[in-house]
Amino acid sequence: MSECNPTKAEEKLEFYRKINKEIVNDRVSFFKCFDLHKSETQKFNYKSIYEEWMMYMGELSRIERKDALSLYIHVPFCAAKCNFCCYDSVSFNKELVPKYLDYINEEVRLFAPITRQEKFDTIYFGGGTPNILNHKELEVLFKTIFENFQATDNPELKAECNPNFSDLEKLKIFREYRFNRLSFGVQSFDKDVLCKAKRPYQTDEKVLSAINDAEKLGFEDVNMDIMFGLEGDNTDKFLNSIKKAFQSNVGNIIIYKLMPTPLYYREFLLKESLGPDSPEKEVFSRIYDLKKVFFEMAKLADKYDYKYNKDELNYSGTNMGIGFKRADLARNFDFDKKNYSFYVDYPMSCLGLGSFSMSHIFGRAFYKNMNKEMFFDTEQNIYTGNRIELGAEILQDMANQIENTNLIDLGVLNNKYSMNLLKMYSKQLADLLELKLINIKDKKIYINEEMIKLTELLLFFTDIQHLRLLNRQKNIISKPPDYAKN
Repeated sequence: MSECNPTKAEEKLEFYRKINKEIVNDRVSFFKCFDLHKSETQKFNYKSIYEEWMMYMGELSRIERKDALSLYIHVPFCAAKCNFCCYDSVSFNKELVPKYLDYINEEVRLFAPITRQEKFDTIYFGGGTPNILNHKELEVLFKTIFENFQATDNPELKAECNPNFSDLEKLKIFREYRFNRLSFGVQSFDKDVLCKAKRPYQTDEKVLSAINDAEKLGFEDVNMDIMFGLEGDNTDKFLNSIKKAFQSNVGNIIIYKLMPTPLYYREFLLKESLGPDSPEKEVFSRIYDLKKVFFEMAKLADKYDYKYNKDELNYSGTNMGIGFKRADLARNFDFDKKNYSFYVDYPMSCLGLGSFSMSHIFGRAFYKNMNKEMFFDTEQNIYTGNRIELGAEILQDMANQIENTNLIDLGVLNNKYSMNLLKMYSKQLADLLELKLINIKDKKIYINEEMIKLTELLLFFTDIQHLRLLNRQKNIISKPPDYAKN
């Protein structure tokens, strides 16, 4: 680099290095936009959200890009709050359920006309615990949704279920409404671990009964979730739970990586002298013999004839879950769909309904319904979130690619966004090439990591306004709780 008269590219690099040191701190996760549904104050109301969706739908009719549409319905009720759960829920109250169903109906009345001409690729009921509703309540909810929103010819119709609240009649209702994926949150088969997780009611018998009933009724995809990193768990207990999961012969198993909540820090991780910024490997290595866990997990999968991706047998980077598919069903082996996510390899918008639901209007906004009182009021309902531009979506994808592969594949991004990103980012790429920080071959950006940090490179593609938004947001959400500072 020039020492006396630095070039414009050199000045930019020094500026980005300063920002990385003072704000980003080498965190690739800093550039991820998922947390932008949060904000300190209300950012939207029903009118502004309605207008955003109307403008987005009008935009779709004018551009070449074909976006997927997802509908998410949040059922917030739970029998008890699991100590590891990072999702919003409330204690089950049978008197509150009819009021909540009325509330959903009013939201449907408001938003359904906007999407009347569109069909949803995915309709997903999450929570909370959707199947905690009784038979009549499920019928009311499903009728409200499926009479007002259209699905594509080959949709994903999914629901989260607690095996404790599953019975044959409820499953028949799901089947009647064409659900093709049920995901049972089992988490563990160990009694002590379940009790510590606030799930003492769960039994092996109830789990196996729910799985068998669903399989008998012909659901295309029956899934069991197991959690990695629970309080009281250890190598032997975890492997025993995995063994029982394989022995159940369920079609699909996903082992999710724990995302610790403040409650979990307070009640468990602080006892282990681990804080909110502890590396994941350090957290899990305190609980498990990781080498043995992954080795034995693979052996069990082979023994019980389950297919899996060997590259997923870790919890590094953005890998949130390890998926296993029963061999006779492996023709549909696609674990890219194992997570319900706002970020996929194609443009997708998500309309969320219900209290605590999150929504994503592609290239326009993230928002979250913070209506804790669960009543419908167009003036008083609270929505947090942030408006964004298309560049924020692209930056998120770049961050994911870099975290997983240490390169940026512009060919993949060109296809996703129907844009020429080599042209769009020609100035940034010219600067990086001038500084010999990257090489470009076959539309792939290879990074010279000896000369530039990954986060410094991402800053070249970050709009200054979006950088300010990310900085403000990350300072809010990454601030350790008071008990984690002591």
